[in-house]
Amino acid sequence: MLATPGALGELFKSYLVKQITGEQISKTAPIVFSERITDLISIILIALAGAIIYNYGIFIMSLLIILFLSLILFISNKNISIRFISFLSRLKFLHKYLSKINIAYESFHSMLKGRALFFMLFTSIISWSFECISFYVILKSLGLNISIIWAAFVYAFGTIIGSLTMLPGGIGVTDGSFVFFIVQEGFSKDIAVASTFIIRTVTLWFAVAVGAVFIFFYRKWFSNFNFVYKTIED
Repeated sequence: MLATPGALGELFKSYLVKQITGEQISKTAPIVFSERITDLISIILIALAGAIIYNYGIFIMSLLIILFLSLILFISNKNISIRFISFLSRLKFLHKYLSKINIAYESFHSMLKGRALFFMLFTSIISWSFECISFYVILKSLGLNISIIWAAFVYAFGTIIGSLTMLPGGIGVTDGSFVFFIVQEGFSKDIAVASTFIIRTVTLWFAVAVGAVFIFFYRKWFSNFNFVYKTIED
């Protein structure tokens, strides 16, 4: 579901959890959004480090990090958030969803604060760093004389730009950003396109392929798991 607009298809995770455990989507959906928020903060931090070193895109990266940190501060502050939810309750078309909004907020609040937030960010930074390292290894394997910091910056910056477009997997925009930076560095367009194709295959499309395989066998596995779950519950 990474290859959906803004990766919003990942909310399918909450649907699967509901089928297996019966847990409300309003309670588990914030997990998906929290993952996206911490992912973006992590990749922005990586890009910001490169932006400062190479003096490129500092304003955009700084603005984005302030925006997302402000969002986390807003969610973690119950006084402000509860007032905002109370304001929403006055809107008639949202009134019937108020209980679900409160459940979702409690999930958000428990994740985007303190220890939980720290470990989410730490794990996310480690994960994105490995993708940046993969990009560096691919570029070096193709004979490009670049630093790992430059590779991390290009990968992070291109990923962010693609995410902001809300296109499925940032298709076209992220790829074009990678090609642009590599060519601007003085390397051939052929090498730029080849390295971009490889990194997107082993990151985005590999993840999509893994998910597709698991979804293919989902019904059979779900039936077995559901039987075990109900047996334990009984």
